[in-house]
Amino acid sequence: VLFRSKGLNKIEENILINRRMIKDDEVNTKDEDTADINTRLINASNPPDDEKVKELIEKGADINTREENGYTPVMLALGMGHWDLVEYLVKKGADLNLKNNNGENIIDIAKSSGVSELGINFLKKNGAKEQ
Repeated sequence: VLFRSKGLNKIEENILINRRMIKDDEVNTKDEDTADINTRLINASNPPDDEKVKELIEKGADINTREENGYTPVMLALGMGHWDLVEYLVKKGADLNLKNNNGENIIDIAKSSGVSELGINFLKKNGAKEQ
């Protein structure tokens, strides 16, 4: 594993390996093509830019869109400790039972990211199920 020696978790490693940057003006383009807006949502989620993610969700991006490893915006936000964004995405209807390409759901990601029992209970109260 490339970055494990630096104390990074799997989400952080994925972000460093697959980092894509998004220009500020891309969020404000008039092209509302679904594929394009979903790509911009993944880019804004990896690493999480809370305000851009919220703006793109409000513009109609698919809240459950996935990046190439199967991570959704809520999984990425959780893995990076962006709890305000996690709460926003849950409130907006993020599916907490989707699995990434490794078969991990949000509870698995929470546990591997060191999320407290309080955080895990929040996810469960909002519909996340243990595998």
